[in-house]
Amino acid sequence: MDSIILFIFSVVYAIFYAFDPYSGMQFILVYALFPLVFYLLGKNIAKKAKGSEQLFNIILGLSVIYSTIALISVLLNIASGGFAQTERNIPLLWGSSGAATGTAAYLFANMCLPALLLFSFKKRKILINLILVTVYCLSILAVLRLGSRTQIVISGFTLFASLLFLFKVQSPTRNFITLLLVFFGLNAVLTTVNIDFDSDLLSAYADRMDSKSHGASTAGGRTERWEKSLEYMIKKPMGWKVDDFGYSHNLWLDTARGGTLLSFFFLCLFTIRSLIKALGIIRNHSTNIIFRNQVLVYTLAFMLQFFVEPILEGSVQLFLFYCLFQGAINQQKNNIVKGNNLIQ
Repeated sequence: MDSIILFIFSVVYAIFYAFDPYSGMQFILVYALFPLVFYLLGKNIAKKAKGSEQLFNIILGLSVIYSTIALISVLLNIASGGFAQTERNIPLLWGSSGAATGTAAYLFANMCLPALLLFSFKKRKILINLILVTVYCLSILAVLRLGSRTQIVISGFTLFASLLFLFKVQSPTRNFITLLLVFFGLNAVLTTVNIDFDSDLLSAYADRMDSKSHGASTAGGRTERWEKSLEYMIKKPMGWKVDDFGYSHNLWLDTARGGTLLSFFFLCLFTIRSLIKALGIIRNHSTNIIFRNQVLVYTLAFMLQFFVEPILEGSVQLFLFYCLFQGAINQQKNNIVKGNNLIQ
């Protein structure tokens, strides 16, 4: 059913995009077929994985690989020009113009590494853990260079969600020890790190945090666009042009603009079913706990990213990665059900 819903959404969106293929004719094929292909690829990966712990490692590895080109591109830019540069947009290695938000979106999974390591640190070799910690630190530097508030929010929210999940599954004594560690850790950071938006390190944020039109209080100027999009969904159910007021900066609202309410409906249906399946994995106590935490953390990260960016037109690769991830966890849920039936 999920495959059918996703395929219908993809074809409908591709048909309406074909009336105005502003990004190129090739995207008709991308929108029509790639979501289903990646979804089925995710299911195939989960079928061949030997248990949820191995699936956890495969998804983690794919996440790091997914970020590699963007991370190297930003680090090379920092090495050549430092942090105090007037231009936030950084071209990727192959020379394509890289909008800062689009480049930062490649790093979303790296922002989840602290939340993942919280559960799985003891499950792997020290060298691998050091590599992952290094990847996270380098990704933070890249995010600061890009001036991405979304990635900072993803890192904080996913770590907080993972801590709450940890408190639920471990003993009161361990919870107390964890709280002490968190307290002393936060105290050490807040007393030693000087957050100064006038410094070179945070120069990309200097004019973005308190701006009346693009400040944090308006979600970077997005709240007004969300309100207009909701109005236009009623006024223009067959969609509207981006020239009217720009991108909606929301996966579902931008889908309604470019693919009509019909695409919006099928995408919402797929999203709701996906969240239900993810919640089923998270609540299943017979599933490996590090995989349950990964599903929680990545699902939250995807939703946070989808809520504030024009994904299909700005970061379609991220949506395809979500389809792969959702295919994997849907298949893993089926594997768990089959395993329980065999035991019975």
